[in-house]
Amino acid sequence: MVNAPALAPHGERPRQRHLLPPDVGRMLAGRRWELHLSVRQMARRAGCAHGFISMLEHGQRAPSVSMATGLATAYELGPADRRALLAAAVPGAGRDWRYRHD
Repeated sequence: MVNAPALAPHGERPRQRHLLPPDVGRMLAGRRWELHLSVRQMARRAGCAHGFISMLEHGQRAPSVSMATGLATAYELGPADRRALLAAAVPGAGRDWRYRHD
């Protein structure tokens, strides 16, 4: 997993942004095409923003473990592709962040 610095307020340490491996992003984009779905349709199916789907498919973000599980279902991934996506997921991030209050 490759990390890239994200902007932070003055005087604070920049956050590390977790990126999806390019081959996993390409696999997701290819699978979406196989399903004949637009980015917006896949986002509705997965329960997330269409921009997030685009960033995933371009390798600019990595999902949390719970989001990756939902994405694997939405993309109808087989066992090997599901394992690759879950292996690239970020534990304790996004929807899984322990201090998140919904």
